[in-house]
Amino acid sequence: MTSVVTRSAAVDEQAQPQAQRVRGKKRRWEGHEVADQPSPKKARITPEFIEMCREKFTSDPKNIIVRNAIASVGTVLAATSTEEVNKVNHVFLNTIKEEHVKATNQASSGRCWLFAGLNMFRHTLIKALGLKNFEFSETYLFFWDKVERSNVFLTYILNNLDKPLDDRTMHLTLARPVCDGGYWNMFVNLVNKYGLIPKDAMKETFHSGWSEEINEVINERLRACAHYLIENHHKLNEEQIEEIRSSCVQQIYEIMVKFLGMPPKEFEWSYIKSDYSERQTLAGLTPAAFKTMAIGGIDLNDFICLTHFPDHPYNKRYALKHTSNVVGGEKAILLNVSIRELKKHAAKAITSGIPVWFGADVHRGFHPYEDTLDEKLIDYDLIFGEQYPMTKAQRLAYRTTEANHAMCLTGVDFDEKGKTIKWQVENSWGYYDDETPGLDGFLTMSDDWFDENVFEVVIHKNLLSRQLTRLLTSEIVEVEPWDTLAEAAMSR
Repeated sequence: MTSVVTRSAAVDEQAQPQAQRVRGKKRRWEGHEVADQPSPKKARITPEFIEMCREKFTSDPKNIIVRNAIASVGTVLAATSTEEVNKVNHVFLNTIKEEHVKATNQASSGRCWLFAGLNMFRHTLIKALGLKNFEFSETYLFFWDKVERSNVFLTYILNNLDKPLDDRTMHLTLARPVCDGGYWNMFVNLVNKYGLIPKDAMKETFHSGWSEEINEVINERLRACAHYLIENHHKLNEEQIEEIRSSCVQQIYEIMVKFLGMPPKEFEWSYIKSDYSERQTLAGLTPAAFKTMAIGGIDLNDFICLTHFPDHPYNKRYALKHTSNVVGGEKAILLNVSIRELKKHAAKAITSGIPVWFGADVHRGFHPYEDTLDEKLIDYDLIFGEQYPMTKAQRLAYRTTEANHAMCLTGVDFDEKGKTIKWQVENSWGYYDDETPGLDGFLTMSDDWFDENVFEVVIHKNLLSRQLTRLLTSEIVEVEPWDTLAEAAMSR
């Protein structure tokens, strides 16, 4: 049974906001009073107001020091706490990562969800064959994702030819026919249909790592085709309409071949064990056969996406409309739970030897020079001044945060009481030195950062608690594509 939700319920397990109403006219925040609705006259920025701002800034020497620091070294270093830097530790007692495994690199593209999905399974192959390193072909799945999404777009248009252009769903569909971002289920759809191949069989190209032009070229043609179909469908029969759809998809296929190359139907793969004890070449491989070899009998549909969106009720399942990248494929289904459940199950998976695909807001607290995800390491309030406080649920409601990046959890450490204290993260932004922890593209995430910025983890159903297992058969609530849950859950 499926029900529909049109707005999110405000459920927040965190503390109430500090800003409170005072006599119904003003609100107080740390001693300051702010009028609720300033008059248009008072709201104008006048020359006198600008002069006041200028004088207030220059009268405080600390502002000059901060300005000079930011201008010289940038905001990250200027706001870095040296005390917190000394606490950073990139060594993990519980890790899946082999010593010399190299981080992958998605370059200037939004393929993080594909990289994270493939990174989940490469560690098993590395250990099974004793390899120094291994990487699946992200370009291969990226190719098919663009072709399939183009077909999904055209199918939606054909099913809604009489829908007005200002309809909300139509508007969102036309605004973004295809893009790089995605959900976990999209990775599953692609692998189930097209299999897997090693990177050597379909390497990176200029545009696989610089994908903006790919999207621009494809989207222009898809919108043009949509316009023609919507304007002329009354004069066309079903056979002619289908011919237009098929022709457009064929054109997209040819465009992708020009951008990324032709996906192989058959290939050979050579590997050398890290101790050089064995060299092997496997010929006549197909993507389906290589998938079976690489991940065995694992059914990707058995992985469950647990989420922590505190602006929606917990212990409920949500289905996100229009999130399948393959016609007839699975859409995103999320089980929303507390942050405690996310951490408990993520730690359980890692200690069981299974990397964890997860989505988080990497824009908050990422330190590129220390390779850390830490709320305390960078103190922007110190250099820019304090801002009005917001809880995680409120940041979601006001579109301040989202799961904008997907990565893999590969390690976790505990304190003497068994509480998680830090997490090892496999990123896909390359590396500086693959032999040095902290420079190898694997990040260290603080436990506090997990609480505030992680929104989803993917866990095999066999690892779920009895309580969560029972919820897998509960009612599914359908979510519109403009709901905060749908918008914030996409990794880009």
